[in-house]
Amino acid sequence: MAAPALVVFLILTGVPIVVTPVVQALRGETATWGILAPIGTLTVGLCALLRWAWAEMRGEGAVEPHSCRKSAKGVPPAPIRRTTWGW
Repeated sequence: MAAPALVVFLILTGVPIVVTPVVQALRGETATWGILAPIGTLTVGLCALLRWAWAEMRGEGAVEPHSCRKSAKGVPPAPIRRTTWGW
């Protein structure tokens, strides 16, 4: 699955852009704060997307709604197992 690798690349591209205005301000230079909001939002969103993708690949996703219901015997049904394709 190539999507997580692309998301990591975009995060690593966004982090220096987010850090640059902070470093400029600390060095006493004129900081360009205008770029911080759009790139910062994109980088935080990509971090959340990466966390979600890793959770889905590991099988830690949301609980299936039907797995919480109890059967007629009072025992919850067995959860559906995710298939791993091994590649």
